[in-house]
Amino acid sequence: MSTSPPPAPSLLERASDERLDRVGMTASVLCAIHCAAGAAVAAAVPALRVIESEWVERLFVAVSIVLATIALRRGVALHNDRRVYLALGAGAAVLVASRAIEFSSERTELALSIVGASLLVVAHVINIRALRRCCAECAPATSAN
Repeated sequence: MSTSPPPAPSLLERASDERLDRVGMTASVLCAIHCAAGAAVAAAVPALRVIESEWVERLFVAVSIVLATIALRRGVALHNDRRVYLALGAGAAVLVASRAIEFSSERTELALSIVGASLLVVAHVINIRALRRCCAECAPATSAN
């Protein structure tokens, strides 16, 4: 018994997958910006000190990793490019380590947070490119009328 390839995704499904990647990238970039500028913002505007709390940092990390996992899993199901999992795994591991390990220097924690978030962004970029490459063949031909 042979298995047939999965049906080609519709334009709407592809747009939805790419949109999810873009939301995930935005969350990862905001996570990195929060890590880089959070302390300065909290010092400049005392009312915003809540952004420096541990639960806010963990929330940024969790949302970034969950969005990446959902988007990348959906993408790999279509394009089967597993490199995205390498970037996701590395980024998630670095982000979690940046939160879980006590470092003697805030610079080390900051650097790891930015590297982890950047790896998640790279995973989303790889996913978007793989989706476009894989789905280019199955997209309906459009004519300029």
